[in-house]
Amino acid sequence: MINFGLIIVPLLTTNDADFVWTSSSLIYMILLTSIILIVYIKTKDSLQLTIFILNIALIILYCAPLLFIYVF
Repeated sequence: MINFGLIIVPLLTTNDADFVWTSSSLIYMILLTSIILIVYIKTKDSLQLTIFILNIALIILYCAPLLFIYVF
């Protein structure tokens, strides 16, 4: 349950009304994802794998507007 709470924290650190992450919250999320991956490798727990996949999906979802702005 703690991991699900940690997934939500970067969503609370968005800047004003923009739903894109600040660079510090993105770095935090990448570090958190790495830690969860290490825990999964050590424990082989399917819940950790699910949380890892959710973290990757959230990173892609919230970075997509930034990528769209810079590419186009």
